[in-house]
Amino acid sequence: DGAQLTIGGDLTLRLANSAPATCGATPGADVAHYYMSGIYAGYGGQIRGRTHGDTRFTLGGTLDMDVVGVGLQANKDGYITVGGGRIVTHALGTDTYALLAEEGSVFMNTGADGRERGTETVNIHGNLGVLHKNYGIDPNPDRHGSFISLALPTADSVLTGGILNEYEENGANKYDSGVDLYLSEGAQWNNQWLGAHREKAVQPRADAESYLYKGSKVRNLFGGATLRQQGNIFQQEENPITIKNYSGYERITYSRNADGSIAGGDFIVKHAAPGSFITLRTDNTGLNTSSEDPAEKAKVNETLNELAGKLRYQGY
Repeated sequence: DGAQLTIGGDLTLRLANSAPATCGATPGADVAHYYMSGIYAGYGGQIRGRTHGDTRFTLGGTLDMDVVGVGLQANKDGYITVGGGRIVTHALGTDTYALLAEEGSVFMNTGADGRERGTETVNIHGNLGVLHKNYGIDPNPDRHGSFISLALPTADSVLTGGILNEYEENGANKYDSGVDLYLSEGAQWNNQWLGAHREKAVQPRADAESYLYKGSKVRNLFGGATLRQQGNIFQQEENPITIKNYSGYERITYSRNADGSIAGGDFIVKHAAPGSFITLRTDNTGLNTSSEDPAEKAKVNETLNELAGKLRYQGY
């Protein structure tokens, strides 16, 4: 309701939860994330016949958070801005997130406007979610977008989790809502959804199936400025990663199945800035890359060809 809280120093938060996800006035796994947050900001602006200012949480120092539930949750006209630090979430029986935006914004290590590549170390264990609350109790008025911005700018910065963008999944994204990710200087993104996937809405919602997670979707991916400054993405699930706008340098690493095939979904880029580069990498298990034997050479070529096929550029 327009409350604002600023903490100038560091913040350490531990949230235990003996009955996570299942409690609350409204039933349904799809709304469980509302009942368990480390930090929540929401209900700013006009709501229920009242007018408030924006609801804001700002942290000036370093964050250290371990939460059974959602780490940072920004709902209607709620805005959360923090610097570097650590967020650990835990796999639950319902979907949960380290960073969650719903007609609000969460900026971590990206400045007050979410457009800076911060310099602090960031470690995130949890999913990122941009949700479209257009159903049920208190649906959002859909006056503006929902945004997450996260910078991982150091070699010891790590994100482990998947990225859900309901607007992109549904195909209706008039405000260009989404997640911006700055990944450079050897930082690492382990792409894998943690815990339960988001379930279909219990209350009436048109085309409810179309909002569900079908792979990580990033609005803007900003890589390193040079090859030596590239970030690292480890594709660890069969769903594709889709990048709307890409720039800079990144390295995408794939593992291999027992039969030698490449494991993991495609890496899809819709638009890339001029001069951008992507390096694809996998291991050489079962391959003799120095052999002159035609059969061995064929196996190497087949593996490289399959690896190359994982990259799809739709802006060509």
